[in-house]
Amino acid sequence: MAIDLKITLLSWGIAIITSGLALMLFSRSKVSVQMQKALQESAEREKALARAIQRMRQTLDIQKIFNATTSELRQVINCDRVVIYRFHSDWSGEFVAESVGDGWRSLSKEQLSNPKLQENSLLDEHCTINNIVTEPDSLFENYLVIKDTYLQQTQGGFYNQRTPYRVVENIYDAGFNACYIKLLEQLQAKAYIIVPIYSNRQLWGLLATYQNSRSRQWKDTEINIVTQISNQLGVALEHIELLEQTKSQSIALQQEIQERLAAEALLKLQKQELEKALINLKQAELQLIQNEKMVALGQLVAGIAHEINNPIGFIFGNLEYTNQYIQDLLHLVRLYHHEYPDSPSKFSEIFKEVDLDLVSQDLENSMSSMQRGVQRIWQLVLSLRNFSRLDESNIKLVDIHEGLDSTLLLLQHRLKATQFRPEIGVIKKYGQLPLTTCYPSQLNQVFMHLLNNAIDALEERSHKENFLPKIWIYTEISDTHIIKIRIADNGCGIPPTVLSRLFDPFFTSKPVGKGMGLGLSISYQIIVLQHQGKLTCHSAPGQGAEFVIEIPLHCSAVTVGAQCLAPVQG
Repeated sequence: MAIDLKITLLSWGIAIITSGLALMLFSRSKVSVQMQKALQESAEREKALARAIQRMRQTLDIQKIFNATTSELRQVINCDRVVIYRFHSDWSGEFVAESVGDGWRSLSKEQLSNPKLQENSLLDEHCTINNIVTEPDSLFENYLVIKDTYLQQTQGGFYNQRTPYRVVENIYDAGFNACYIKLLEQLQAKAYIIVPIYSNRQLWGLLATYQNSRSRQWKDTEINIVTQISNQLGVALEHIELLEQTKSQSIALQQEIQERLAAEALLKLQKQELEKALINLKQAELQLIQNEKMVALGQLVAGIAHEINNPIGFIFGNLEYTNQYIQDLLHLVRLYHHEYPDSPSKFSEIFKEVDLDLVSQDLENSMSSMQRGVQRIWQLVLSLRNFSRLDESNIKLVDIHEGLDSTLLLLQHRLKATQFRPEIGVIKKYGQLPLTTCYPSQLNQVFMHLLNNAIDALEERSHKENFLPKIWIYTEISDTHIIKIRIADNGCGIPPTVLSRLFDPFFTSKPVGKGMGLGLSISYQIIVLQHQGKLTCHSAPGQGAEFVIEIPLHCSAVTVGAQCLAPVQG
């Protein structure tokens, strides 16, 4: 019996111990499952938080950030509603983003049709969100707060309590007044977490999570997640605001650059126009001076011609009679000497001293020289008149060859030989040209400029080497009734850098004092502008130069101020 009792007691002890072990193992297993579940929930929350932050960094669209954040946060803490509320400068505000569960009305949509939903939450100083959530968390306790709002009037409100958020587990047990409970009932809220959002040390808005179906005991991890999300939203707002400021500054800078570039372009254009106007003014002035010179020359030539023509005409008209009288006297002397060979000794001595045949020959030569001299003077006067042609300033029919010959005659003194070079040979190869309609005085100026330049080039080369200087003048008419005049020389030629600017006003390659750079420019205007023609130059260093004038056979009258074509070189 004793043994059986011991066995029974031992069995009971073993059963009790086994039951205790089983109970302990069951408790430990339950705790392990709870811990595992808590760890899993924490990991999921961390992943969700990381996803929310990552989405913030993937876009610069603040509305997309708000929408993604509210949706992600509602899923993480499994609540009924998440909203982002933005304050205005007068402490009114609006819902800018919302994620709401099925079966609950949307506050962001309702505010469009019911503005009082916003105003009721802010107008009553005893029933406002400002009085409920007005303190930054410890990370923002040193931040500056805007002072021109309700916060200044209430001296910071709940900020003085250093509360970084507001957590309510049951609105009916939180000690709220009736008006605020009524507002929360309109929001369908039974419990909530509200965290301020700060941007650049100023209260920007609120991040609110609501439980609508029931009261709720919020976990610290959930509060931390909402707080961290709020902080990240503030950072995102600061980044976007900085980006917007940078964009605005960039746009303003670009606009300023464009305005400056436009102003510089306008100034450059105005400068070019002023320079062009100045050049045109100088050209017009010099053209007027040139015209005045030609007028003065014409008047001088007309006066000289008038004064010279009378005595020259008198001399020329009497030379023939004088020559005849001299011949008669010589004949009389010869006849007297023949008829009276034995004349008194006085006459005989005179006849012996004077060689009558020699005197007779010298008289004939002298008379011929005087006749040629008078004709030369006559030709010079005529050439001066032909060159100036002041009485023919209008367009008219003229002989081109006559103008060329008159110009050559006036330049005869430059064509003669000098101590540095032989005489310049002029080879004229004139074609059969009909009378041409042109401005004769201006055309003669062109001939003068081109021939003078040819002589200058020949003289420049003669200082470097010995050669036979020559000028060729060709004239012809084409099948299209274009008069072509070519004036060529075998001078030193024109380099390409000079050739490209040959017809530019005031450009000259000659030494100071040798020219003003206007002759070819004026010539170009006369040919192209007044005669609707072309003036080109073909040249190469060491190969001479050739200027080609092309004008229509019948040139029509034009206005001097008309637009001319660009110069052409070759």
